[in-house]
Amino acid sequence: MTKSKRIDYLDMAKGIGILLVIIGHISYVSEPVRQYISTFHMPLFFVISGMLLYYKQEEKNSLPDLGVRKFKGLMVPYFICSACVLLIESARILWKDANTWENICRQLFQSLCLQGVSVLWFLPALFMAEIVFVGIRKKCSHMWTVIFLVVLCIATGCGSVFAQGYFAQMSGLKAELCYDIISMVSRNFFCVSFVGIGYYFAVLVLDRKSHWGTEILFAIGLLALVGVILKQNGAVDLRGMNLGNLAWFVVGGISGSAGVILLCRVLEQLPVKYLHRFLIFMGCNSLLIMVTHLDFRVLYVSIQMAE
Repeated sequence: MTKSKRIDYLDMAKGIGILLVIIGHISYVSEPVRQYISTFHMPLFFVISGMLLYYKQEEKNSLPDLGVRKFKGLMVPYFICSACVLLIESARILWKDANTWENICRQLFQSLCLQGVSVLWFLPALFMAEIVFVGIRKKCSHMWTVIFLVVLCIATGCGSVFAQGYFAQMSGLKAELCYDIISMVSRNFFCVSFVGIGYYFAVLVLDRKSHWGTEILFAIGLLALVGVILKQNGAVDLRGMNLGNLAWFVVGGISGSAGVILLCRVLEQLPVKYLHRFLIFMGCNSLLIMVTHLDFRVLYVSIQMAE
């Protein structure tokens, strides 16, 4: 039976993750800070998702039932938010001719092919990554699951580099649409690896008593390691599959994610209840904040129309 009890420190980790997403999208935040955040802030959500799959023992449940639940929780909001974005952008054109219909058609195609407009890419990526990983776990032993994840990570990471180089030599709407599809497929399957990393990380930490002294040292060391990796690998972007060196990107994603999660295990034991409540609130509402925070679109468009 699926467990339903929430794990506070994972909600807190998601809360920190969504705060990092917001900070990363603030234009006046310094570039080094944004680059540091981008090294791990999106992998963090996939790692936490994998940990929850382990905690809830989802591989023991029916895959169709899981698919229906995840579709309602991720894909229904995706299509609703995508429709809202398209309506708002269309209203801008009709009101001020501030855009082109060609761009609207591109956004419509991105929405339908699950590439996603702006931050909305995250919802189908998480949906596909979770379903694919659970499907692998139901069919494969742990050893073959790990082997499959390594191969999938390398294949999709290298494939995206090839696709970027190939389509960079082409121009026109057709090339852009083809790249949208290839980018979506490679990114969503690449994210399966981080879900798997979270699943096996959960084996190490979920059922073990927290030792805050050791964990805070590990957390500080792992988050410091992210800074070292940033100097080696530079700025990265998971949405666009701009990963730099694939190995560095994966290590950075693992280090930052594990560092935040261990930090939250320590924070959970400290007497700072207001901070706990705030981070848990942000974590529990992270998906809603994820798809609505960028540019505050409704307010932004309202201001544009009023000018």
